[in-house]
Amino acid sequence: MSENKQAGGAAIAFEVAGSSGLNLLDQLLLMVDRRAFPEGRNPTIIPFLSIYKHSRPTMLTQSVLAPSFCLILQGTKKLYLGEEIIYYGAGDYLASLIDMSASGQTVSAQEKSPYIGLRIDLSMQEIASVIMEAGIHVKLKNKKWSRAQQSEGIGKAITWIRENYTHSFTVAELAKMCNMSVSGLHHKFNMGPLQYQKSLRLQEARRPMLSGATDATTAAREVGYESPTQFNREYRRVFGLPPLKDIHEIRNNT
Repeated sequence: MSENKQAGGAAIAFEVAGSSGLNLLDQLLLMVDRRAFPEGRNPTIIPFLSIYKHSRPTMLTQSVLAPSFCLILQGTKKLYLGEEIIYYGAGDYLASLIDMSASGQTVSAQEKSPYIGLRIDLSMQEIASVIMEAGIHVKLKNKKWSRAQQSEGIGKAITWIRENYTHSFTVAELAKMCNMSVSGLHHKFNMGPLQYQKSLRLQEARRPMLSGATDATTAAREVGYESPTQFNREYRRVFGLPPLKDIHEIRNNT
């Protein structure tokens, strides 16, 4: 890994230490290769576990980094947190402690050696427990705390949307609740508050459909969609397939 790795906001980068870590990576990578996952994000039948695959470098994309535990099995990724940059690659962990507006891209990936990442959406308490119980030894690469991402109400805005994503709101209303101007909120919220809400709605609708607990119409209604047609259209735009076909493809590949 590059020695200029930095960790910003409430994110910490780690590196697996020891030969046992390398053996574990090899085993996980072999398991993923056997499944022949398609490009992009691949939710699995295991709750909160997703596999990411990219066969070529990707464009810089904006999103919200939710609390999660990420392990890179192969390739290299670059994450932008404000003015800070994190480089992490095979054998590195990334643990995000809070919701943060961020941008990222895959920078090292090839057809024969694609980028492969594993992500578990967990609380930090659960992440720490998993690491300790598994006996995985980690070495802190670098740590630099910054409160810029949490200041001026952006952290409050992200938290409010996560807790109220089923409810409609305007950007002006959200800005007022967080004591921010509309332009200031847009500036710090890279992907946009309404786009973030849409992303949360679609992800949360996808979970019960994967487990077989509900159908597409019910899932759409429970996350706040009044129109099944709009839900199907936005779902396909984000995930590439209509809900039923998407769930069928995921189950066939896991």
